[in-house]
Amino acid sequence: MNLHLAASICVFRHEFASYFRTSIAYIYLCIFVFLAQLLTFTSGSFFEIGEASLAQSFFQWHPLLYAVLIPTIGMRVWTQEQQDGTIELLYAQPVAIYQLVVAKYLAAYCLVLLGLALTFPSVITVFYLGKPDPGEILSGYLGSALMAAAFLAVSCYCSALLNNQVTAYIISCSICAGTVLLGTTQIENEILNTFPNSQNIVDMVSSLSANKYFSGFRRGYIDLQSTAYFLLIILIFNIACISCLNRKRNLS
Repeated sequence: MNLHLAASICVFRHEFASYFRTSIAYIYLCIFVFLAQLLTFTSGSFFEIGEASLAQSFFQWHPLLYAVLIPTIGMRVWTQEQQDGTIELLYAQPVAIYQLVVAKYLAAYCLVLLGLALTFPSVITVFYLGKPDPGEILSGYLGSALMAAAFLAVSCYCSALLNNQVTAYIISCSICAGTVLLGTTQIENEILNTFPNSQNIVDMVSSLSANKYFSGFRRGYIDLQSTAYFLLIILIFNIACISCLNRKRNLS
């Protein structure tokens, strides 16, 4: 096996296992799964809707949950290394910076995907109560996974940029929550009330909304534009993370 690939796999394994050596993984998984189920069957009005679907009751809460919870995972990916002084050891490994970024990002993403997979009771429930559209459910999960990956990329970049976990959390949470709120009716009306005849501004703001692109997935529509939106965020912020770490290594 290629030395660089073997080292990358070792970094991935070490990083993923580290989440379970502390309470971070267990706390994240418990809180995410609990809130996802709670919101589905309470605020989501799952039984009141009267149809076998997860689009409104289950998936509609994912943007907000991810915006608040994913930064708790991403904020430590690089700040922990910088605070503990172990980042120099990583730099000394026979691995390029981009391989380190990918390995640590995928380790964190696997934890996020595990949390998403543990929401299967909602799927079992909806199939027990009716005849849902499997395509709609698969599309919703795909969109949820893409959105989670995008938010995680933002959080990892903030973690690389900053040396403090709390600051990294606040900034990444603000960015993710901002993309969720952009394009909502309330924000659009506020812009129109503040700037009359500003429909172009409203359209531009709405085009940045993660919730707008995710809404198609949760209704069963998979289109190239929505997929490209999330993939572009993942790519941009991971490249920014690589650039940031390269700059810091050169300055150290």
